[in-house]
Amino acid sequence: MITLLAICGLRRDEITRICWGDLQKQGKNRILSVHGKGAKLRQVKLSPVVVNAIEAWRVYHPTADEDNTAMFTRILKSGLVMPTHITDKTVWLVVQDAATAAGLSKISPHDLRRSFARGAYEAGASFELIRQSLGHSNIATTEHYVNSTLELDHSATDIWSDALSED
Repeated sequence: MITLLAICGLRRDEITRICWGDLQKQGKNRILSVHGKGAKLRQVKLSPVVVNAIEAWRVYHPTADEDNTAMFTRILKSGLVMPTHITDKTVWLVVQDAATAAGLSKISPHDLRRSFARGAYEAGASFELIRQSLGHSNIATTEHYVNSTLELDHSATDIWSDALSED
């Protein structure tokens, strides 16, 4: 769950809706169909790290071979695994527990989403690729997530101007 939040930038409500049947294979790639805001469906390519994490989780899931079963299900205090989806609050609590275990405080699931966006941008991903992964309708929202500032030392206008002056 943490891996999907941090490496794929999923929203916590998207985590709650994932079913095993949402995992697909396209050629050599693993894809996750994500049920986003406004009933929008998007495809997110899964990196090997994410695939490995999901496969490790599958071992502990009693009904992982049933396509319409939630990937993350409720577990009662008695230990009984229910077939129902977890809640947004459960995702929040899992992130809080993981943050506490890591010696961090006040980390929210959305902080992991923003960290994905900023990290992908700093690693060289374009705003458009990040927008697609996050499922934003508007590129301005993605730019806000990345919290980008205008780079004055090496801007697009400088690059374009230099290219024109070479001719």
